[in-house]
Amino acid sequence: MTDLPENLFANPVCHALRTKHRHFAVSSAEARRYPADVAPFAAVASPSKSAQQSLHSLLMPEEYVWLIGESYPSVPELSCAESLKCLQMVLPEEVTPPTPVHAIVPLSSTNAPEMVALTDLAFPGFFRSRTCEMGSYYGVRSGGELIAMGG
Repeated sequence: MTDLPENLFANPVCHALRTKHRHFAVSSAEARRYPADVAPFAAVASPSKSAQQSLHSLLMPEEYVWLIGESYPSVPELSCAESLKCLQMVLPEEVTPPTPVHAIVPLSSTNAPEMVALTDLAFPGFFRSRTCEMGSYYGVRSGGELIAMGG
């Protein structure tokens, strides 16, 4: 397996918005975010009050975004509504995925409405109308209906 630098996983949204997804980045000083129609994720360079205030300047009233990290200082302009424990997963190179039962087909922006509808079943609001622009997505169909996807 290829050894990946640990810092890629410490702040993956910040890393993505500075590298591969920099064309999506909406930035202000110490904060970056995806446009609201792409993804509900934002990042700050460090968990500081000034970074949190930079993030505040990027948000619309009543808008929410998700930050990845252990803890952030409290600032009057922002509130933490919810925490969600997540795991960062990496598929080791030596693992061979099983042969799929159904055909795996590429998905594109023309499939965005059904991609949003599918992900809204389990995670409402995470997948947006332009999320599919973040990379390659593939789906599985049964009877013409999109029943699974990944990307």
